[in-house]
Amino acid sequence: MRSPGLLGRSILASVLVAAVASVATAVLTADAVRSSAEREQVRVADVDRTIVDRLEAFGRGGPEWAGAGALLGELAASSERLIVVTNVDGAPLASSAGSDPGQREVGTQDPTAVLDPLAGILAAATAAVPAAYDELALPAPLLAARAGGGDLRAALRRDYDLTGICLDVEADEGPSGGVPGDVTVLTSCRDLASTRAGAGRGGLADLARLQSAVALEEYRCLQRRGVTSQLTRLFGADGSGAPDLLTVHVPGAADGARTSSVSRAWNDCATAVLTRHLRASVAPSAVLYVSETRAVERGLVDRVGGRRIVLALVVILVVAVVASLVASRRVLRPVRRLTEATQQMAAGELATRVPVTGHDEVARLGRSFNEMAQALGEADDQRRRMVSDVAHELRTPLSNLRGYLEAGHDGVLERDDAWTGSLLEEVALLQHVVDDLGVLAQADAGRLALHPVDGDVAATVDTALLAMRGAAESRSVTLARTGLASAPAPHDPLRLRQVVANLVSNAVRHSPEGATVTVDLRADAGPDDRPGVVVEVADRGAGIAAKHLPHVFERFFRADPSRTRETGGSGLGLAIVEQLVGAHGGAVTAGQRAGGGAVFTVWLPAGRSQD
Repeated sequence: MRSPGLLGRSILASVLVAAVASVATAVLTADAVRSSAEREQVRVADVDRTIVDRLEAFGRGGPEWAGAGALLGELAASSERLIVVTNVDGAPLASSAGSDPGQREVGTQDPTAVLDPLAGILAAATAAVPAAYDELALPAPLLAARAGGGDLRAALRRDYDLTGICLDVEADEGPSGGVPGDVTVLTSCRDLASTRAGAGRGGLADLARLQSAVALEEYRCLQRRGVTSQLTRLFGADGSGAPDLLTVHVPGAADGARTSSVSRAWNDCATAVLTRHLRASVAPSAVLYVSETRAVERGLVDRVGGRRIVLALVVILVVAVVASLVASRRVLRPVRRLTEATQQMAAGELATRVPVTGHDEVARLGRSFNEMAQALGEADDQRRRMVSDVAHELRTPLSNLRGYLEAGHDGVLERDDAWTGSLLEEVALLQHVVDDLGVLAQADAGRLALHPVDGDVAATVDTALLAMRGAAESRSVTLARTGLASAPAPHDPLRLRQVVANLVSNAVRHSPEGATVTVDLRADAGPDDRPGVVVEVADRGAGIAAKHLPHVFERFFRADPSRTRETGGSGLGLAIVEQLVGAHGGAVTAGQRAGGGAVFTVWLPAGRSQD
């Protein structure tokens, strides 16, 4: 039978402590049950929703709680309670007892509630997707707490009699619903596309600027999420003093056309935009403590059984300490071994492992540590191999260059065109290796630049094959293009030509004289059933052994252990192919061709290009 895990042992220890506590205090607490229940009801009733609501409304009106003392005093006087607001770390911010709130006012009592003014604003903003042009992006709880909020809502229903469809802030269509067509114009919104824009001063003008900035960012966010939305400009009536506003809404949301994806997009956009704009102007989350200020009469247990309760608690404490010591002795031993092993790994001993026995949580932690150590060791080995491979690739051309230069300097070789050509050949080889390493470094850093266009993949492939025909003919290899004559898909022509050139170059290098390398183009669905275009390069060479297939896209990998360029190139071409195809959102695989040879398959998505 397997021994219980750490959780099981903790539960057993807790049951033991609870059993002792129950036996020791059962008789003593019988008379206290009624009074305890009454105190619990009083404590629950003391969580006054009015206090929480008024404090959160105060928090929505400013960036800090420091000025809440007067409100706390008013609430404390009306409820006969002591009210303290602290930050999430327990530091007092404001108190109804005075201007110097101390930790003594909080004591060890449990928090009454958590005050989160921003959460109430976000909940109101995401409750429904705006469906009409006259719905504000600033929710009602925020407007109610800010100076000018009431004026803005009143002006919205009184002082705006003309609406405009924004044409120059990413909107390229006319009104699509939710706006009154008989009072709608097409207008420019550039002067309201900044938080600095807007007319007037004071609370109304500040809220108008905030409304326009929030609506514009929510509109752009919805556009990025593919949700059809409308950015509308409301013109203040002449003489009203109302500043112009921008509003955003989703046409058809009120008619049931809203989908779960639209709701999720609106919730995400509204939450992100409002949080970014209001985080600095709304009070942070705080903890509320509410306690009674009147003395509570001592109960029967307090008057009669206090010493016996203390004695029972002491016994319980002793039992708990003994049980904890017994349980922790078994737990701490493997933890100490893990600590020593981590210190050894920090010192560079990546071969460090910890012995693991059992199946509890600590044992699983030990196995996870060993797996992590194994992964770190493999990564270190790969790094060392890569350094060795880079040195190997650079050593030969550099040695050749030195030999040619020394021979020319000593007069052994005549410094003619042939000598210069040999130098250029070695420099070109060296440059090729460095360029390949540069491409991989850019991909690793996430800076691999692509310039996709909605073009014809077939034309790009044909261009790459045209450039490769000379190299193929020099080895008596024929290039054959089959499949689709046209295959539109977004791609970077330069990078795709590089992919095709690397694959065809490998196929030509490994094909015997007189063989044919086939490049096939077809439409096919990808791994997630998305439509796409497939470019397949197949040769009739020796093929790839099954044991080598998982490694062909690794850097500097060659199936031939002799590592010559004639049989394996620089070892970076296929790694670059994988990075370039992945940057297009596609996938590349390698396999064995029926009848002999290798086949490489590149799948590219046929969706809309993303710049």
